[in-house]
Amino acid sequence: MCNHFDQFPSLLGSDLQMKEEIPGSLDYSKSIQEIVADYLTTLDSTYDTTLRGSHMNDTQTFEPMEFIQNEESCLIDYYWQRKKLSCLPCPSGKNVKFSDELISFLITPDSRDFGGRSILYNRELFNVTLASKLIPSWVVFRQSSNDLMSGPTILQPGESIAIEFDIDVSILTEGTTQGTVSFETVIGGDYPGCLTNFVNFDSLVELRSEENLNQIGFIRPVGWSLMALAVGLAGFFFAWTYKHRQHRVLKASQPMFMQLICIGTFIMALSILPLSIDDSIASPEVCSKACMAVPWLVCSGFAITFSTLFAKLWRVHKVMSAAQNFRRVVVHQDDALKSIAIFLTLKFVLLLCWTLTDPYVWRREIIDQDP
Repeated sequence: MCNHFDQFPSLLGSDLQMKEEIPGSLDYSKSIQEIVADYLTTLDSTYDTTLRGSHMNDTQTFEPMEFIQNEESCLIDYYWQRKKLSCLPCPSGKNVKFSDELISFLITPDSRDFGGRSILYNRELFNVTLASKLIPSWVVFRQSSNDLMSGPTILQPGESIAIEFDIDVSILTEGTTQGTVSFETVIGGDYPGCLTNFVNFDSLVELRSEENLNQIGFIRPVGWSLMALAVGLAGFFFAWTYKHRQHRVLKASQPMFMQLICIGTFIMALSILPLSIDDSIASPEVCSKACMAVPWLVCSGFAITFSTLFAKLWRVHKVMSAAQNFRRVVVHQDDALKSIAIFLTLKFVLLLCWTLTDPYVWRREIIDQDP
């Protein structure tokens, strides 16, 4: 057996027939269906095709012991093909669909455009008839898409149609709303008995009311008005003091120190300007710079004003102490200005280190629950 192979083993004999075997014969007087029917009637129970060694030919029949299909035996989603005398699956129509399955809208008080657009394609080999089936009440078709609402529309193979619509915000409540825009499609061509399909897309609308961003808003002009008042008064008194600096009373009041106090007040008043800046009028980068400008202006003005008052009081103290001892002493303005320079230098160094190492950064934080 290893060296050769006989196509017909000798044990079957020359006529391929074993001893005591009854040779088979073909009876052409009966059809295959009749032979099968005769066999099935001899069985005591229903014929089970899952038994090992049994007949396994799948003929796509849908009724027990029915090997021949007819028009009445076709199930749902199958149609009778007369030429082939068979039940064939209906076309799925899966290539008739919208370009977008979900169209989302975020509508805020600043929104101006509430419109959407989706394109329905027919990439099948047969034409389909469209009819509106389910339209949410807040979806309003535009004039260009009114033909779909007026009656059935035929879409030929390879054609497409644009669905344009608007969102009627007046009937929506705050929050998220989702609706389905659905069209019924009837398959055209030689597919009798095939049911209709549906094509749809979802529309998701999130309607937000005006958020409370805690911005400065209408308070800003009030702050600017107060700043303008303070700056104007500081500038006015500075000019008035300079003009009457030779007056006897002003001379005794040390006009240079009075002018320095006006300058310090002027700078402190300017800090209202960066305090009035937020993300409603500037970018986050500008807001961060404005945040850091506030301590520079406040500290600079404060240092000038109070170091001047300290120097002025120190000068008066020196003169009065000398008078009690019946001594004459002269305290020059340059001596008093040294203390002012020391205060300003310390202030400048501290602010510079602060700005370079850990400056203020403007950042908006969303609070889930308001207190």
